[in-house]
Amino acid sequence: MSKQVTTQEIAEIVTRLLTDTSATGQLEAYEAFQGFMTDIALVICDYCGGEIHHPAEPFEDVWYVGIHGNDALPDPAGGIWQQYDEEGELFDNEALSWRSAPSDSDRNAGPQGDKS
Repeated sequence: MSKQVTTQEIAEIVTRLLTDTSATGQLEAYEAFQGFMTDIALVICDYCGGEIHHPAEPFEDVWYVGIHGNDALPDPAGGIWQQYDEEGELFDNEALSWRSAPSDSDRNAGPQGDKS
């Protein structure tokens, strides 16, 4: 017979693995932790929108993974990501997205091929 794990228990396991590797005895190697954190963020992106361009990395003893916007986000505010890193941007100012209209310079740039 298998173990039956609830949503709350899965959330607890993921939280413990990300915040207390020494207590769990798992993901203690740099590459293992980096891979797990990046993969968890990728799963969220797969189901909720967004994309990752680089694996998770530590900065001043805190791990981060960068989330970039894409057309899969459910709303212009950023969906599930909107309340995190309020100073950060999901969309690069130079990148065209469904959230932004083309600028005058984009419109006047000449033919860019058939977009239909």
